[in-house]
Amino acid sequence: MVKTKYQNVKLVSPETPHREILKIGINFVLTCNGSVAGEYPYFDIPSINASRSNPHVNFSFSISPYSRKNYENIISNLNKFKSKIKINKKEIFQYYLMSNFYYSPSWFAYDWLKNRNFFKN
Repeated sequence: MVKTKYQNVKLVSPETPHREILKIGINFVLTCNGSVAGEYPYFDIPSINASRSNPHVNFSFSISPYSRKNYENIISNLNKFKSKIKINKKEIFQYYLMSNFYYSPSWFAYDWLKNRNFFKN
């Protein structure tokens, strides 16, 4: 763990395995656009995004504040928000399926590579 000037916030090294983080115990996970927003809610740990530009914005397992002021309000009142969050694990599975299988990021590149000779004269 990395020390910060905020006593209740601990930065975690990117090399720290998820299993170790879960064992240590955390109450929330903060991210800008990271995959942790779809991973930690499965373990009943709410995720808070710093941006609405994320792939899980339309799912209830992840909080995506609509403004900086709203984000600051959520961070300042974490315990109030934790009781309001109802994590639906079915939604987590839907998100995972959609982001990893249905809308594969390689669909365009694969088709382009497969058909590139078609466009050549």
